[in-house]
Amino acid sequence: MSEFTWQEPESLEEVLAILARGQADTRLVAGGTALGLMIQQDLLSPGPLVSLRKLRHEFGGVVRQEDGTIHIGALATLRELERSEPLNRWAPVLITALGHIANPRIRNMATIGGHLAYAEPHLDLPPVLLAMGASVRVRSLEGERWIALSELLQGYYSTTLEPGELLLEVAFPQQTSVSQGSYVRYTASSSDDWPMLGLASFVESDGGAVKDIRLVVSGICPAPTRLSAVEELLCSEKLSLSLIDEAARMAAGQFEVFDDIRGSAWYKKEILQVLIRRVLKRLTSL
Repeated sequence: MSEFTWQEPESLEEVLAILARGQADTRLVAGGTALGLMIQQDLLSPGPLVSLRKLRHEFGGVVRQEDGTIHIGALATLRELERSEPLNRWAPVLITALGHIANPRIRNMATIGGHLAYAEPHLDLPPVLLAMGASVRVRSLEGERWIALSELLQGYYSTTLEPGELLLEVAFPQQTSVSQGSYVRYTASSSDDWPMLGLASFVESDGGAVKDIRLVVSGICPAPTRLSAVEELLCSEKLSLSLIDEAARMAAGQFEVFDDIRGSAWYKKEILQVLIRRVLKRLTSL
């Protein structure tokens, strides 16, 4: 195992000062579930490791504000999110997605901030949060800004975080009470493995017609992606078997799908069509 230095800053200002020094191989440690494994397997040789452990009280927890917006501290563990009353009541689809992630030991350590900053395209939470319109708050010594999750996640292990910036919280607006949210995934191996494909959906209907729909796919492209063409096709339309079939075919051809160890591009497209049909039919009596 590579040698490294370990620091435990007492405050956010100390962390930001360390990041501002611009040492490229500095790595932040929140839960350390992914970083520790990469170091152990000699896939990463970091310089200083900076623990965020002493900031957890300040940047953890889940709060629902008066306007219904839910704010999640970046250092909240995935297990804390599973047990959160606001999320269980107001965002049950997120709880469903959390239940698929690894195992309780991992979820007791992994944090939501690390989960998003890691930017692995097969993770379960990003497509759900993106479909819910989530944004993240980040800060550096130069100031603070909000970034839409759709803009934060750019590709394999790639985000739009600038050097010196730290992700502090995740927020998403209240979903309408008539919107039906779901998350389905497919994996060819064990159920707690990363999915080959994940599909998050939120659909609001009115008189049998689709009033609003958000579909986000992950695992088959470098970053979670909204199926915008499919959404446009279905919006204001009444679902039928022929329309659902057209939507499934369109989804499979909307973007370039990559091959990886979890499946070929052809296979992933076939599974995507299956999941699209399954999700849409569940909304009707078809």
